[in-house]
Amino acid sequence: MGTMLSRHSVQSRLKSAEGMSLTEFTYQVFQAYDFYHLNQIYGCKIQLGGTDQLGNIMSGHDYIHKQTGQNCRQRSVAEPGQTSPFELYQFFLRQPDSTIERCTNALYNSSLEALEEMTDEELQELFREAPFLETLFEPGTTVIEACRKVNAIPDGARGHRIVTEGGVHINHSRVENPEQVLSRSSTSYPTA
Repeated sequence: MGTMLSRHSVQSRLKSAEGMSLTEFTYQVFQAYDFYHLNQIYGCKIQLGGTDQLGNIMSGHDYIHKQTGQNCRQRSVAEPGQTSPFELYQFFLRQPDSTIERCTNALYNSSLEALEEMTDEELQELFREAPFLETLFEPGTTVIEACRKVNAIPDGARGHRIVTEGGVHINHSRVENPEQVLSRSSTSYPTA
């Protein structure tokens, strides 16, 4: 509700002499859910619309993010080939601490306590055959180079724009300069 009320188009309509009807206001909710339904049933990932539909389109995007970002079991986590290892890592990285037990239960057959009691050797044996990502940051590596090394952003102008518009965080801090040189003390894997 707060997001919908904060939209410029809604605020200007509410302040105008004509106002805004409940039907007009709730239309973005219906369009958001419609897009969510199309996304879940048909895998629809793109919405097209004119500038007058931008708020409704954003509502749909926000709703889908909210629905798929808060429930471990709804995401295509269990479908190999549908989710890249980096997307899976990012999904769990974004989860609030309060969901750790629920997420662990969705992926692990034993209790959280049993997982915590595992030795380093047992964990290494479990992941012995699994591919892992090892990225070495050479002196002079920039933010954009690091992001591309771990496939956090696409190549070309789109990836550059993601960085400059604040879509990349390193150690939970927003980075907007793609040419910023990373230092070993400040480097963690970039997230987009």
